[in-house]
Amino acid sequence: MNAINSWLALDAAHPARLAEGMGVSREAVRLWGAGKRNVALRNVPRMCGITGLSPYDIRPDVFGLNSNGGDISQNTPKLAVAYRRAASKSENAA
Repeated sequence: MNAINSWLALDAAHPARLAEGMGVSREAVRLWGAGKRNVALRNVPRMCGITGLSPYDIRPDVFGLNSNGGDISQNTPKLAVAYRRAASKSENAA
């Protein structure tokens, strides 16, 4: 079970609340919870704010650990910059 699915399972109202907060369909939320779709990088900051999950919980493929055990975003400056831009846009939109 992935972290998104675990969070959704805590309360029956979570899927609808997440869909509304993210501006997406409930089907998109269902696919994220089932692990069949990834949350777009630009949506990670907003999802973190709504769910309290970390970027790693939401996108471990992007924010996971590299082969040396270090945070992958520290070794990938372009990714870190893209995340900061997405976070900034998300905060400005809210």
